[in-house]
Amino acid sequence: FTATEVFAAIDAGATAVKLFPADKIGTDGIRALRAVLPKDVPLVAVGGVDVANLAAFLEAGCQAVGI
Repeated sequence: FTATEVFAAIDAGATAVKLFPADKIGTDGIRALRAVLPKDVPLVAVGGVDVANLAAFLEAGCQAVGI
């Protein structure tokens, strides 16, 4: 869940980053990551995402979710 880990994944060739379990980092954590990560790297929230909070994860900066 750290920016360092996400940058390591990007450096290793990741074209998107899955955040699991997304409900543990929460939308505030996703906003914080999104602020420092390259905008062209999609974030995918998985784990704890449901119909009730789907929009919040997308608004926080995720480009996709897994339900």
